[in-house]
Amino acid sequence: MYTLGCCVPGTFMWDGKLYHGSYETLKKENDYALACGFEYIETHLGDVMKLSDEEAARAGQELRIRAVNGFLPKNLYSNFSALKKYAEKAFARMEVLGIKTAVFGSGKHRKIKFKWTAAKKKNMLKEYLLFIADCAQKHGVTVVIEPLNKKETNVFNYVGEACDMVRELNHPALRALGDIYHMGLVGEDFSVFQKEEDLIKHIHISEANRKMPGVVADDFIPSFFAVLQNTSYNGTISCEAGMSDFGKDVATSGKYLRELLNK
Repeated sequence: MYTLGCCVPGTFMWDGKLYHGSYETLKKENDYALACGFEYIETHLGDVMKLSDEEAARAGQELRIRAVNGFLPKNLYSNFSALKKYAEKAFARMEVLGIKTAVFGSGKHRKIKFKWTAAKKKNMLKEYLLFIADCAQKHGVTVVIEPLNKKETNVFNYVGEACDMVRELNHPALRALGDIYHMGLVGEDFSVFQKEEDLIKHIHISEANRKMPGVVADDFIPSFFAVLQNTSYNGTISCEAGMSDFGKDVATSGKYLRELLNK
């Protein structure tokens, strides 16, 4: 069966109050998400890296962070060496927290702007992916390539493209992610989850309009699960969406998904 998680933001509204990123805020999000039926939380890597060593040690004991996203804090190609050093620190921190999945998204920071530099930058991208996969493997983490829509990046727009790269690089700690919101925007059929079931390691879900599951409750998410149940996938699925009120939206999604999957 799937393991359901919730992506939690660093800054959010809850009952009319604005919360900003801190360890206590992260713990509040973690505890509430688990109380609503989610089994783990996913958060931004930058928020994890901001924790002190003491807070990180506490988080490893008190929180259930199992995935991080937003891997690149700056442009990959102009900060190549610095981002290798950053990755080494990041994966060491992930091991302390018990994080198992690192999402390689960061669309604007991997985007290739000029055609005449494309070949060189694609080679740099491959080198970096192999480097971080090596780092990840040492710390018990898997890197998943996240395809994003064409307004956000021009590098990996389709799950099929991410899977092709995974096959080419052939590293055990490198896999692909499927985000059904981005798939909807680029017109990629959910059947890719059947075709590439061996290479997809992590999934992001939301309503078609990027709201939390259950807030709209149309046929978008049920149609996705109708396909997924005909695959061997039994991994993690994170709700990644915009929230107008953290408490209401997380509670709505937890209830909706439990009812949907128990039908």
